[in-house]
Amino acid sequence: MRRIIAISFALVAFISESHASAGVSCRAEDASVKFGLSAAFGRGIGGGMVNFGAMLQILTQTVPADLRALNFERSEASQVWFYDRDIKFQLHHERPSDGPPGYVDLVVETRQSPRDESFYRGRYVLSVLFPDAKSGGGEKPLELRGRVQCAVD
Repeated sequence: MRRIIAISFALVAFISESHASAGVSCRAEDASVKFGLSAAFGRGIGGGMVNFGAMLQILTQTVPADLRALNFERSEASQVWFYDRDIKFQLHHERPSDGPPGYVDLVVETRQSPRDESFYRGRYVLSVLFPDAKSGGGEKPLELRGRVQCAVD
């Protein structure tokens, strides 16, 4: 009897460990952008994002070079939502304060596929703000939109 109880506890521990975290990866590639994002989340109550990384390439040549290729760190993931059938991210990068003003803001909103619980699809909105030399120092906003896909394992 003790052996059965010990084996039962070992199996429960093994099962709970294998589902202790969830990995999310998202990607988009179109004429305007290429980006990839990876994150890991704890599955327990209050288990938030435990790991994060993302890269963004803006293909539009009107954006300054220093804002066209970015690697986002966890501190730049300003909003994260992984709940029920939704996965959402907001990534925000500011230029250093000693340079010209400018930022990149990427919002990813996806919903779980009704046919495959590990597949999510949705849209991204990329907002970029930078000084416009043609307007005498004013800022030029740019907004790009497209489709994104995510997978959860």
